[in-house]
Amino acid sequence: MSRLAKNEILYNRLVPFEEIEENLEAVTGKGIQQWVNSVFKAESLALEVLGPINKTDIKVDIRKI
Repeated sequence: MSRLAKNEILYNRLVPFEEIEENLEAVTGKGIQQWVNSVFKAESLALEVLGPINKTDIKVDIRKI
């Protein structure tokens, strides 16, 4: 019943399992990477560190990411 309600609210129709399966199979690693790059832009990221830290160690660790 939950699936029916979600489909009706979000799509105003019942989405067949075949359509869901097709959409899932269409997902690619490249597509995921493009989405990640569009969401997580370096200029909009922030870092907060709590506790005693060594600034040099933090800079080294960030560069690894």
